[in-house]
Amino acid sequence: MIRSYGSAMQGFMGSYLEKNLAAFQQIQKALQAQSQKMVGDNSRASQELWSQFMNLQGPAMQSLMQAYLEQSQKVFTQFQEQMQSQTRNLFSGFNFPGFPQPQNKNEPPKQS
Repeated sequence: MIRSYGSAMQGFMGSYLEKNLAAFQQIQKALQAQSQKMVGDNSRASQELWSQFMNLQGPAMQSLMQAYLEQSQKVFTQFQEQMQSQTRNLFSGFNFPGFPQPQNKNEPPKQS
């Protein structure tokens, strides 16, 4: 995925992915700490309680992860749109086939 954005984006995309993974790890550590406080040691009873807890919390965990993924997708989409906008602004003086020429504020719109 990083390779498709070229060398200019490799530094940013790497740190973006690292921060997302770090956030995910923090969530996992918090859940692990809460479960250890709730259940205690690794006895057979605690394993059964954990299994019951996960069976009941499965849909809640799925919705939590789905919200996380949707949020990440929105941020990534916004990032792409911003990069496209900045690229268009950067190359606005060039004529590219398939892209409309930007209008100057002082010129009236051209009519065909």
